[in-house]
Amino acid sequence: MSLCFYSERQTPFARELYSRLSRLRRGGEKLTVNRISNFEPGPDVKTGVGDVVVLCAGSNKELDTIISKREMFADSRVILVLPDNGDETIHKGYMLKPRFMDFPDSDQGALIDVIKSVLARDRHD
Repeated sequence: MSLCFYSERQTPFARELYSRLSRLRRGGEKLTVNRISNFEPGPDVKTGVGDVVVLCAGSNKELDTIISKREMFADSRVILVLPDNGDETIHKGYMLKPRFMDFPDSDQGALIDVIKSVLARDRHD
């Protein structure tokens, strides 16, 4: 199982989230980090069945890019960070069937707790 983090820009939120994700890897999970625009089919950026994929959309344009590539992580467990909490943005986010959605203006504690929970379930299976 891999823990994959995708963000187009290195915002303070994305940098802090990456740092926290790096500290979560206790069970040998591989942490892959890449830009959303680089999320294309191929051996270096392909997600597998059951991988945890954290997608951090910094704008609605980035969210649209993620949605256009959603079949690439259909078998993965998606954790989604939306750019805002507007109704249209949330509706778009649901198209990705995420296990959890969050926003960059919220505390990362709940987001990290969800990711820990998903990873812990895998470690016990």
